Amino acid sequence: MANLRAKRLTIRSSTSIEVLFTDTLDPSVGVGNIAIGGAGVNQASLTVRSVEVSGTTLTILVRPMVAGAQYEMVLSSTQLVPFASIHGDRLLEDGATNHLFFIGEEEANDVRDSMLQSLTPVYDTEQGLLRDCLSPTADAIADAKHAIDEVGASNYVSVEVVDEPLTRREDRKSVV
Repeated sequence: MANLRAKRLTIRSSTSIEVLFTDTLDPSVGVGNIAIGGAGVNQASLTVRSVEVSGTTLTILVRPMVAGAQYEMVLSSTQLVPFASIHGDRLLEDGATNHLFFIGEEEANDVRDSMLQSLTPVYDTEQGLLRDCLSPTADAIADAKHAIDEVGASNYVSVEVVDEPLTRREDRKSVV
């Protein structure tokens, strides 16, 4: 009997992680089999919201990650659900094979991306001080843009009033 092993971990977004395994996973593997803690000093852990098993791929949905933060994912069996393949091959829980490390992904931000693309190629926009300085400003602009879009979208419903009765008072102000 061979041991089940993780082959590849891919960060799809700031809330989605995919782990590819050597064999088809047991569909009973769930949220209780996964814990994600912060690997850095004073780094908060991630809350695992849901898990989806599809063949050899395990898709994990989490609360948004902190960009650039280090995380440690621990895959383990519980008393009720072993972390195993459909053939009964179990994950080796030796403290190394079942511990996966990764770095938090940035959330998608079109404003930041367009700001960085507008810079001359002289600057390194993939990492470093420039990106660190622009990101909070771009996040604030994107949040404001999103809020404005929501307010604008809520104004599309209007009620037209026909023949509204108006009465005049002595001070010549219209009153409904």
